[in-house]
Amino acid sequence: MVSDLNLRLKWKILSWLGST
Repeated sequence: MVSDLNLRLKWKILSWLGST
């Protein structure tokens, strides 16, 4: 589903930002 992809992408970005 598109929402699943958006959620995954959102968490990916959040994790990347938090790792910085």
